[in-house]
Amino acid sequence: MRYAAGQVWKYHHRPGEEGSRLTVLRIDTEQGYGDIVHIAVSGLFIQAPQAPSGHIREMSHLPFSTDAIDQSVTELIETLAEPPASDGYAVWREAFDKGEAGVFTVSLGKLLAITEQSINQQAEPFSQSADSRDNDAPKTDSGSA
Repeated sequence: MRYAAGQVWKYHHRPGEEGSRLTVLRIDTEQGYGDIVHIAVSGLFIQAPQAPSGHIREMSHLPFSTDAIDQSVTELIETLAEPPASDGYAVWREAFDKGEAGVFTVSLGKLLAITEQSINQQAEPFSQSADSRDNDAPKTDSGSA
């Protein structure tokens, strides 16, 4: 196994995110998936108008296939004695055990580009006003999931 919890890697980053790093949180081995590399990413600059700052700077839990991580990483920077904790893992684990979650199989850079594009397709800017949040909240059809 090339990856271990606590490793901090440089990866094929997006323009403007040269200081971004991925940190390996843990590795699970699952039948049908092989090794799943759980990572956190810091140093991001994902445009997200609905976020208070207008940007997402980190992602605390993303599960990837080993092949996707192999396509992403470029240089091991350091190994932390203790990887950061992530509440996202427990949420993912519960959904995964129910067959409702999987793993990412594209490179991290590609996933980040897709994420930013998706966030911005129908994003509404973040508002500090509770009144405007209530009035501007997207309407949902109770029959849709």
